[in-house]
Amino acid sequence: MTNFPQFDCEEILVQAYREAQSLYGPLDLSTDTYLTHLVSIIRRYLSESPSKREVVDFLGKTHTTDLYLTIACEHGSEAGWERLFKLYHSFVCGLAAHFCPTEAVAHDLANKVITDLFMSSRSKRPRIASYDGQSSLSAWLRVIVLHRAINERERKWNLLESLDDLPEMHDDRGLERIEASLRSSRYRPIILNTFRCASQKLNSRERYILLMIHEEKLRAKEVARLLGVHPSSVTRQLQQTHRKIRQEVISILAHQYNLSEEAIRECLTDILESPEHSLLDILKAG
Repeated sequence: MTNFPQFDCEEILVQAYREAQSLYGPLDLSTDTYLTHLVSIIRRYLSESPSKREVVDFLGKTHTTDLYLTIACEHGSEAGWERLFKLYHSFVCGLAAHFCPTEAVAHDLANKVITDLFMSSRSKRPRIASYDGQSSLSAWLRVIVLHRAINERERKWNLLESLDDLPEMHDDRGLERIEASLRSSRYRPIILNTFRCASQKLNSRERYILLMIHEEKLRAKEVARLLGVHPSSVTRQLQQTHRKIRQEVISILAHQYNLSEEAIRECLTDILESPEHSLLDILKAG
C-alpha cells in the first residue's frame, strides 16, 4: 500500500479491514486493495500528509465496514455482489415501495437502482465505486431511491398529470421499519452467536432467576420463596445479571468481532427492537 510519509498508519487501517471482514465475511478483497482505496479517500478529504489524529478522527466518522463491501464489488468480487444483493435488494425494494405511488413503478425503480450499481459510469468504473463511506450504505441507497422516485413524479408532471393525482410520500414510520429490517438481517448471525457466548458466562443461579422472572413471569418475592432467600436478594441478583449480560455482549462484539462503537450501538438497538433476538430462547435450549 502507499504509506503516509509522516507516520505509519497501517495498523489503524488494517484494524478497519478486520472489523469489516468480521461483519461481512471474506469477500475476495485483499488487505492491500482495501487499504489503498481507503488511503485515497482519506487524502481526498484531508490532505496528502494528514496527522495521525486527523486520520483517526476521519475514520471514526467514515463507514469503513460498508466501504469494504462496496470496494469488493467494485473490484469484481462475486462474493461481494452476492452479499450486497442478499442484504440490500429487499431494502431497496422496500424503499421503492415506500416512495413510489404504485407497485409497478416501485418494482421498475428498484430494478433500475440495483442494475445501475453494476453498470459502469463515465469513469469506466461501476457506479457503486462512487460510494465513499461518508454516510452509511443504507443512507446512500435511500438518497438514490428517493431521487429516482422524485424524478419519476416530475416525469409524470411533465406528461401533464396533475400533482393532485399523485399519491403523497408515506410517513417515516414505514421507512423506519424498512431500515430496522435491514439492520436485523445484517447483524442477526453475529447477535445470535454473541448471545450463545454470553449465556455460557452465566451460572445456574443466574440462568434460573432470568427464566423465572422473564419467561415464567414470576415476581421477585415468588422466586425468593422458591430459593429460600429474601426478595431483595433476587432483585439485586437480577440487576447484576442484566449488567453482566450487557458487558459480555459488548465485550464479545468489540473483541471477537472487532466492531466499532457505532456498529455495537446498532447491534444493541437491534437487540432491543427485534423480537427475533432472544437470549431466553438460548437459555431454555441450554
